[in-house]
Amino acid sequence: MDDFHQNQIEYTLEGLERNYYTEWMMNLFRDYFCEGKNDSSEMVCKFRDQIVVKHMKEFTEEDYHQVSKVDLFEKNDHRIHDYIANLPETLTGFVYSNPKGDVVEAEILVAGTSKASGIDHVLDYFKGSIEDTIALGDSTNDLAMIEHAQIGVAMGNASE
Repeated sequence: MDDFHQNQIEYTLEGLERNYYTEWMMNLFRDYFCEGKNDSSEMVCKFRDQIVVKHMKEFTEEDYHQVSKVDLFEKNDHRIHDYIANLPETLTGFVYSNPKGDVVEAEILVAGTSKASGIDHVLDYFKGSIEDTIALGDSTNDLAMIEHAQIGVAMGNASE
């Protein structure tokens, strides 16, 4: 978090119980989900109503245990690509495609983890087989899962 602040990169911490947003992200979230500047589909409205968003100022040390994902947001495409390219080797990341071009989003994960490795964990737990898997996705973070499953489907609205 200190590194994000030093590099002036906006971020969110997404967790199992709640999400934490910087002030800039709170405004973006409000504009996007609450002020109708997006496709107000039923799915988007359900998503908005189900997530718990708190301001980053409310984040405490006890919250670290429930954070599962870090998203970065930047207006400069080159800055975010450089940042991701220079992550420590214990971390990995990728930049989402951004057809609208206003804000570029990136995601940081622990190296060696992906939705594909998540499939493997579920299969191990249930003693399942990869031959019995189907994966559906629409974004860059779904690509490894789509390629790993027996049947992988990119949704009609999927990024290139």
